[in-house]
Amino acid sequence: MKQYTYIIACVLVFISITQVSRSDNNEIINILLSPDGNKILIYKETLIEVVDSRTQQIITSLSLNNSRGLFSIWSSDSNYVAIAINDGSIQIRDINTGSLVT
Repeated sequence: MKQYTYIIACVLVFISITQVSRSDNNEIINILLSPDGNKILIYKETLIEVVDSRTQQIITSLSLNNSRGLFSIWSSDSNYVAIAINDGSIQIRDINTGSLVT
């Protein structure tokens, strides 16, 4: 039963996030929940938005500079995300500031 509750919660979050994120012409490609469950990555064409899963407010937007994110993975503390880009590079981003970690 616990597994079904988690799936239903994810669907409800996706529906509410979809309503928040449809303010521009970029379509939502994918979403990814953070390990702590407090943040959601919303993939668009050349942009990734980080949204607070409780308040549905955008925390930060990560521009991919006309590249496209193919895959990402959260850090275990939910403060960083590694993004595989279609040009073969990997970006590590600080979720709280949006800055590129070098």
